[in-house]
Amino acid sequence: MREPLVSIVVACYNGQQFIESQMLSLASQTYSNLEVIIVDDASSDGSYEYLEKYVKSYPNYSLVRNSVNLGLVATFEIAINIARGEYIALCDQDDIWFPNKIEQLMANIGNNWLIHSDANLIDETGQIIKSSYFNSCKHHINSYAQYLIENNVTGCTALFKRELFNLIGNKFPLGTTVHDRVLAILASKQDKLIYLNLPLMSYRQHANNQVGAISQTSITVSAQRHLLDLDALTNLDYFNNDVDLYFAQQYYNVILKRKPINYKLMVWIQQKFGWIWLLKYLVKLIIK
Repeated sequence: MREPLVSIVVACYNGQQFIESQMLSLASQTYSNLEVIIVDDASSDGSYEYLEKYVKSYPNYSLVRNSVNLGLVATFEIAINIARGEYIALCDQDDIWFPNKIEQLMANIGNNWLIHSDANLIDETGQIIKSSYFNSCKHHINSYAQYLIENNVTGCTALFKRELFNLIGNKFPLGTTVHDRVLAILASKQDKLIYLNLPLMSYRQHANNQVGAISQTSITVSAQRHLLDLDALTNLDYFNNDVDLYFAQQYYNVILKRKPINYKLMVWIQQKFGWIWLLKYLVKLIIK
């Protein structure tokens, strides 16, 4: 029986410095039934010209170029809609995948909608900084309410079933800022998201892709973007009358000082996350 088709979708923008090593790692995948869809977001550094020559050697690769720069979310949306696979794997331009990445994700996804894995963290030269990106930069969370508050799914480690994207009309809701957060929330709502505790790629940290950099400005921007994504989800019928989504929005409105803390929100935090989380949240508001 033939393996299901997996589509690897790549978003590229001015990625010439690292794109070659990523392409080589995709070509080394042990899973056999693959297609690779690359969408270049109007690069100006020679990335498209390199890719144009590269894909000629691979009949299962397709390359598309945006006429103008559309941004990461729109570029991934275009790539996903071109893809023919029953399963979709998100791919960034600057990482390195291990040969068994797709094989392992496919072997473990089961009846779930989305699976994500751990990764090594490497620097610009490819040297390992940390052996576990997930354990150093992420938190283990396992409920829908938690995914509404925190996103621990890094898109380039993820593989998802096409039906997940079909669920939202094959396009990200208007206002989406982080595509992998939206996919994670969708899958977790039906308890169909799992984590594979195994590094399957090297996630590259460099000047344009800093991981774990913490400042008050970055925290505020992160909260603003998170709230924008939650607001975007309210445009979907799938989230009609979703109480958890409503309180998650209030959670971030309070952090951003757009609304005062209220009793119902505190009760929701305590019931979903426990007293310790509530106390940490209140302390954060006091010292902010």
